[in-house]
Order: sequence, then C-alpha cells, then structure tokens
Amino acid sequence: MPIHEIKCRIIDNTYEDDDFDILTKIVLDHRKKEIYAWDGIEWNKDGFKRIYSSKKQIEYNEFYNRIAKLVNSGLLFEIANDLNEDESYLFENERIYIYIEERKDL
Repeated sequence: MPIHEIKCRIIDNTYEDDDFDILTKIVLDHRKKEIYAWDGIEWNKDGFKRIYSSKKQIEYNEFYNRIAKLVNSGLLFEIANDLNEDESYLFENERIYIYIEERKDL
C-alpha cells in the first residue's frame, strides 16, 4: 500500500473575515496517520501551537480544539484521503474547511 502525502489548508469558517488558515501536511499509510503544520520554517507536529494576543488567542484555541476533534475521530484523515487536488470539503458541525492543494504517493 502506498504512502499518501497530502498538502492542504485547514481554514476556519466561523468569522466573516480574518479566519485562521493553516498550511497542513497529512501523511497516511496503512499503519499510521500523521498531521503536521507549517510553522514558517519546517513541517512540525507542534506547528499548530500558535501565539496570538488577547481575544485572538481564545478564538485560535477554540479553532485548534475543533481541528483536534476531527483528527482524534479520524474523520479529517478519511475526508482528506477521499479528496483530489483542488477539491474542498466543509465540516459543517465543526465549521472547518479543508482544501487539498497537492497529493502524491511516496
């Protein structure tokens, strides 16, 4: 079974403007599922940990919790694996979009 590498954007759909947008890499194979965020320098599992000022931090933490819920349930991996490049999906309950930028088999 090939290893799939999926580069995508996870976008917040809560606010009308200034939504959060995280460049993400998902690696899937038959044994494990991993997710990384671009931290500005490299792909990193801790790239989701971001610091904002005051109210923005509370909003980001809530966004991060919604992402974690999708990751822990496995639903984010399942949907990402089903989508092709330039396709997106809205997780309505979590108010999160995923947009696939690039897919490749390693």
